[in-house]
Amino acid sequence: MNKKALVIGGLGFVGTNLVKRLKKEGWWVKVVDLKMSEFLALSEVDEIIIADASRWRIDDDYERIYCVAA
Repeated sequence: MNKKALVIGGLGFVGTNLVKRLKKEGWWVKVVDLKMSEFLALSEVDEIIIADASRWRIDDDYERIYCVAA
């Protein structure tokens, strides 16, 4: 099974580049952000949650958690 990563704020410019890198390295990636992205295709991420990350509870175990939200 792939390693799991959570990227908070992963739909902005910096976050989408991080997501693409993680996917290329074989990670399963979930993104939490306030709005949809103009930089990332939906097919490039395993799961997207549109929510305020300050009010969202981490719902699973992840090997890595990145916060690139501004």
